Amino acid sequence: MRHMKKYFSVLLMTALITGVLAGCSSGAGGGAASSQPAAGTQEQAGSAATQGTEVEAVDTANIPAMNLTVSSGWGIGHCFNVYLCEPMFAELKEMTGGNVDYTMFTDGELIALTAELDALRQNQADVVTSLSPFYDTARFPLSAVTGLPTTKINEVIAGNAVYALMNSDVDLDGNGGTFYKLEFQDNGVEAWPCNPTPGYYICLTKGNEITSVADFNAGLRLRTASSAAEEYVKLLGATPVSLPGSECYDALSRGALEGIIMPTDWVNLGYTEMLGQVIDTGVGTNLSYIAVSTDTWNSWTPEMQAAFEKAYEDNYVPSFEGQTFYRERDEQELLDAGGLVTRIDELPEDVQELIANATTQTWYRWIDTMEAMGEPGKACAILWRDCLLEAGGDVPEEIKTSLEDYEPNT
Repeated sequence: MRHMKKYFSVLLMTALITGVLAGCSSGAGGGAASSQPAAGTQEQAGSAATQGTEVEAVDTANIPAMNLTVSSGWGIGHCFNVYLCEPMFAELKEMTGGNVDYTMFTDGELIALTAELDALRQNQADVVTSLSPFYDTARFPLSAVTGLPTTKINEVIAGNAVYALMNSDVDLDGNGGTFYKLEFQDNGVEAWPCNPTPGYYICLTKGNEITSVADFNAGLRLRTASSAAEEYVKLLGATPVSLPGSECYDALSRGALEGIIMPTDWVNLGYTEMLGQVIDTGVGTNLSYIAVSTDTWNSWTPEMQAAFEKAYEDNYVPSFEGQTFYRERDEQELLDAGGLVTRIDELPEDVQELIANATTQTWYRWIDTMEAMGEPGKACAILWRDCLLEAGGDVPEEIKTSLEDYEPNT
């Protein structure tokens, strides 16, 4: 992604389609859902359609014939795959006249989720589409910054903010370390963000509901997927639980968890009938990355690199629509099943104050943790705040106006 400096064009594209995304309803999204590939573990080589997109051919004279091995730890019907990765690789194949083909493995059939970085280093795949820094904080410590809670975020805001973060040339560590360099290039990979989730929800199982501050207590066990969410849950007074995503269904169904911090994906995961209340809190955004080892990237010709990035750029912003559809569909299906979808301003005032304080303090605690590890946490948090604000998001007033004055407690 180091070669991509087209943020203005992405913002322009977003401006053109934001009205469409904001107006998406379950009915409008139905067509997208019906086009999702059938469940399975492996797609046939180059089997995805380009969904009617006119694809501009490129000069393939300097692009040798190849069949890319592409691995995803996510399911074949996951939003990242359906709305971004499959259309992207299909376009790459078409624009190169079939010179670049691909075979996509999903559901972790080839490479398990969280094993992607080591697999790339060992050349087990040419491309992975589920590099997930949230689950590897030792090697990607700063990436959890996108999980910091906000007061306004959605999939379009998150998508533009993440793109700006990845393309930023801000020196975070005083040694030329941009976010992209520190998190990805220093790990030997080139990376491109998948379509980010909307803000996370506090999702509670039936029989659990937040109606007062007292409902946030040590007996409320909430699964978290990032260090930022873990601090947030502690500040609310509940108990964070670190658990692999593959174990969450069982934990929820047998009562080992009272809830989970997650984006709207509960329909695909089969959680709908177990949930009683979801609270739309805007707890940051999570995302995976399409990634290629730097060695593989450098082995490609400049024409191949340009074709790969063009296929990505053409599909990144349109892929936000998938997250919009999932969000609206999941909320509606939960309501239809008798559940509650609660906005923060619908909660009692003292609960709103508790959430507001936890939102602010999570930023400081995350900064403290990063700085104690020797990471430029404060500089990274300031950069992410600015990316969010520029993209139309919002954060607590104290974070907006006074973060530069904060002295980390290490």
